[in-house]
Amino acid sequence: MNKTILNLGDNFILNFCLLFLILLTINIAGPRVPSGNEFTYLVHLMKQWHPNYLAHDWTYAGTLPSHFIFNYLFGALTMLMAVETVGWVGRVLTWGLVLFAFFKFGEKFPISRWMVTVSILLWMLYRQSAFMSDWILASFEAKCVAYIFLLFALVGIVNRRELSSALFLGLSFSFHPVVGLWGSAAVGLSLLCLRYPFGTLVKMGCWVILGALPGILSTMTMVSGNYSITAAQAKLTTLVWSPYELDPFYREKKLDIFVATLFWFNWLQYRSDKDNQAVRFFFYFQASLGLVFVSGFLARYLELYKYLIWMPMRLFPLFVLLFFFYSLMKACVQVYNTHRLSPWLIGVGIFALLSFPNPVDRLAVELQNNYAAWNGQTDDVQKSLKWLAKNTPVDSVIISPPWRKESFYLSERAQVANWWGPRFDRFDEWRERIESMLGDMTVKRGLKSYEEYYNHLRQVDIESIRKKYGGEYLVSAGSYTYPVVYQSGECKVYALSRSQT
Repeated sequence: MNKTILNLGDNFILNFCLLFLILLTINIAGPRVPSGNEFTYLVHLMKQWHPNYLAHDWTYAGTLPSHFIFNYLFGALTMLMAVETVGWVGRVLTWGLVLFAFFKFGEKFPISRWMVTVSILLWMLYRQSAFMSDWILASFEAKCVAYIFLLFALVGIVNRRELSSALFLGLSFSFHPVVGLWGSAAVGLSLLCLRYPFGTLVKMGCWVILGALPGILSTMTMVSGNYSITAAQAKLTTLVWSPYELDPFYREKKLDIFVATLFWFNWLQYRSDKDNQAVRFFFYFQASLGLVFVSGFLARYLELYKYLIWMPMRLFPLFVLLFFFYSLMKACVQVYNTHRLSPWLIGVGIFALLSFPNPVDRLAVELQNNYAAWNGQTDDVQKSLKWLAKNTPVDSVIISPPWRKESFYLSERAQVANWWGPRFDRFDEWRERIESMLGDMTVKRGLKSYEEYYNHLRQVDIESIRKKYGGEYLVSAGSYTYPVVYQSGECKVYALSRSQT
């Protein structure tokens, strides 16, 4: 009986399917496509192959160089199927490939497959990162494809398939420059630490460049062209537009200690098994990403905001958390086999575990969030946006709450501007458009404050926006003398000219 249970626990298909079902249940992006970032990125994907879609929109008149390869390749599928279907196909494929790669990682420690399953499950429950969000298993985006290539490059290297791995590293850059840049840099430093032959490194470098060439060509304008931004614009982007992702000083100091503790445990575990070449490589990879991570703090202290735009802190928290759980499972195996553990390893491990929230509570929260997402009601703003899609001319321009990611997708109409869709090739104009609706961006305020400001714009402000940027309709909870053509709760759709009533 016990043998049967153990065999089931080590069955790959059973463990894989179990994890996949759990992921469907607790997926942070929600049960619907599009959701979250997909409201922005899947619209770009549509726009790549359907130029008449949002034809008069200012935001999507600009391209997205960092996602060009992703948009071009996967956008072609929208010629054959709905964008929602493309999103679901993309989610299923990326989730499956990522989970497969994670199981391959677990084999190298080595730990049983059920332990790999527990490790990945805990990693998912703790939001897939120890410091900042960088979801691999969530919505369908360019970075998800980039991570697949990076993960399989890591698997390939430990299996001594250097050239194909180098090509995968380059392709990771082509799909998402940030993921590919820091992933490739960390792999390169790791191989130097492992004293790979010089000739092998040169060959790998050539294959990396070959795979990265499409991305290099498409992102050149981000470095020295129209999409490169000034230091002042980079500062605003880092501190105001998206500090959660870009500003290392945005979070509590205790998270720095937490991340350092996880890495410390992984280092102690590595020292106990230096002969395992795969574990050595994984540790050096973590350490290299750790150096990049620390460089982000240094850049923030020196106010090097143009460097922070490249997100040097993105990958390390994700991988250090994942490898912590693998290392923890390995320590459990060592205890079971009566191996003596270092007192330091035990002490640091206990301290790290005490720093985590209760996993049962985390699971309950994720289940509640997902249940709410499945049963969530369409709010008044969403109802108004859907009404606009069905009842207004396709060439209409609307003034709508700029913090709502879903406004383009639901309304299918051009907007004045959106917080989540900056035009880096016309950054100052984007800022002017946003500030015309939300006020001074440099004044730190919360979402409620932005809502208050937007819904209390004066009619003269609305007229100024309309004359400068266009706008036939206004979505707002404010009170104006314009004709109301639709209302849901406090949210109203105003026609800004009599010809639209």
